[in-house]
Amino acid sequence: MGGLRFVITRPAVVAAWVIGAAALLWLFIVDGRENGRDVVAQLPVLLSIAVSAGLGFALFVVPPVFFLVRLRQPDLDFSPPKNQEVVWTGPMNHLLHGESRGGLATSCAAQSLRSGADPPDTHLFV
Repeated sequence: MGGLRFVITRPAVVAAWVIGAAALLWLFIVDGRENGRDVVAQLPVLLSIAVSAGLGFALFVVPPVFFLVRLRQPDLDFSPPKNQEVVWTGPMNHLLHGESRGGLATSCAAQSLRSGADPPDTHLFV
């Protein structure tokens, strides 16, 4: 159930879901009227089919668009604050707002570390 909750909380998926469900419901109603069917009596069934198929439409359309948008984004440029230096940088997987991301993990330590002070490391995910 957690995976479905993740999917339906994404604005792009919800927008495509609404568009797909509305288009399919409209198609059902127009086609039903042209064929002489009682659309009003069948509306609950048609609505439930449109809502479930609309989610399928969203899951079919949104991921390719997401990948194309992410593909064209430039790499992030990270420069540590003036009083810190980069201690370690390496590839790492991490979570950001409940969504898994791949990227670089950079550990910075204050330059005062050399002078004997013991400040905590700052871990930044880019």
